[in-house]
Amino acid sequence: MHPAKFARLMRVAIIGRPNVGKSSLFNRLIGRQHALVYNKPGVTRDCLFEKAEYGGFTFEVVDTAGLDDGVDMQEDEAEMRKAGPQMKASGIGRWPAHLLTEALENTSLVVKSSDLVLFMVDQRVGLTPLDWQFARWLAMKNKPTLLISNKADGNVSPLDENLANISVTGMKDVKKLGLGEPLHISATQNEGMSELIMHMAPIIMGVDRKNRQISTEWKSEEERRLRLLILGRPNVGKSTLVNALVETQADEKKEDFVPLLVGPEPGITRDPVSVIFEHQGQQIEVIDTAGLRKKGKTMQHGDAIDIKTSYASLKRVPRADLVILLLEINKQTGLLTEQDITLATEVIKEGKAILVAVNKCDTLSKEELANVKKSSPRILNMCFNQLGEVPTVFISSQNRLGLKQLMTEAISLHEKSRTKLSTADLQRWVHDIKRIGKMSPPTFPNLKFARQVDTKPPTIVLTCSRSVRSTTAYMAYLTNDFRRTFGLDGVPLRILLREELSQAKKQ
Repeated sequence: MHPAKFARLMRVAIIGRPNVGKSSLFNRLIGRQHALVYNKPGVTRDCLFEKAEYGGFTFEVVDTAGLDDGVDMQEDEAEMRKAGPQMKASGIGRWPAHLLTEALENTSLVVKSSDLVLFMVDQRVGLTPLDWQFARWLAMKNKPTLLISNKADGNVSPLDENLANISVTGMKDVKKLGLGEPLHISATQNEGMSELIMHMAPIIMGVDRKNRQISTEWKSEEERRLRLLILGRPNVGKSTLVNALVETQADEKKEDFVPLLVGPEPGITRDPVSVIFEHQGQQIEVIDTAGLRKKGKTMQHGDAIDIKTSYASLKRVPRADLVILLLEINKQTGLLTEQDITLATEVIKEGKAILVAVNKCDTLSKEELANVKKSSPRILNMCFNQLGEVPTVFISSQNRLGLKQLMTEAISLHEKSRTKLSTADLQRWVHDIKRIGKMSPPTFPNLKFARQVDTKPPTIVLTCSRSVRSTTAYMAYLTNDFRRTFGLDGVPLRILLREELSQAKKQ
């Protein structure tokens, strides 16, 4: 997550070349499967920040992208920037050149702000030239460092005898890295973790604790934090929007922000990435996700990473307070695609409010934009009729246009989803709907009493005096009238009918 959340916590950065198990160790330390793990290099791209509570200690842990061959890490930052485009990638982790430069810069930012670095190598493969380059580069940073030799579970099959021999030969010079004795662990098998924490403890306790205690105020802020989840198709500008939201804030802590990787290529973001900033005195957590492709296309291509990223993105919906559905104006497909509607349907099922943000408006002429704004309410209301009039904001993440309105609408919609209505207000609504309702007894249930049992989404239980045999049309009528009466456009509603128990049944 963004450093602002963990400004009072010690930071531990995990670095190393690709496929040495950084994400596995990251998941082990935070106690859940957050970072995507796959048996090929290049899966992790953006830096991931999360709080870890392990071995009695609380600290922030950062997962970083693995850097591949082709860059001399002894060069200074300016030279590294030039060298970035020549870096290579392999397997599923083939990256565009500009992303390699940005990933290297982000790793450097993380190391610079860290209190402890865990430098990981692969014991089965042994030391590689890249390990040596990375170690020399790290030595220039003058940071407390622990050398971690991962995959030391000893479960080498007879078929891997050659690999085992390479491991022994490749690791014999490990002390020459100048990082001390290696700690042998297996992150996936949870082996050696106690010893790792024992070696981390003196460094953790030695860090200046001033302004690093977890205060009750911080915990209270965490509970009040507004969590915004950004969903959308690939390449609609989700990561650019996150960067823009943070960079346009007046928060002093944004200077520690590690930017998300962006580019014209679709599918750059893999892991869900949380970023925290302050907006007008309120803490906001915005969650960037991978672009969700059509299910059929994903399965057809057989891309396991696409399947994992789609699942990870949708898994974050229940934890969000509000979902921003990011759309792109496309002259071929129009404002909405079948994929967008499918996404919105999944969100509505979870009872989450939806704010539609139409991105890249700067690519349209004034006349084209005016036509889109005129037609969008009809299109959105027709597709998302479960939400009433869907709040819509037209923005340009690239040019930082419309972001203030976006945040204003998001906060307002969140407040709507938390609406708590009094029993008196609900009873007045029941009375009015019975008095002037187009659908009334004896055809439909005779409404007697209403009470609210939950928020986010608002959930209303209506008690009826006769057997509940409602139609879809009647429930839609009740829902729409309730939404209009209490001004809850854009918020999913749950209205449940319950039959009033007769005296005979009570006895």
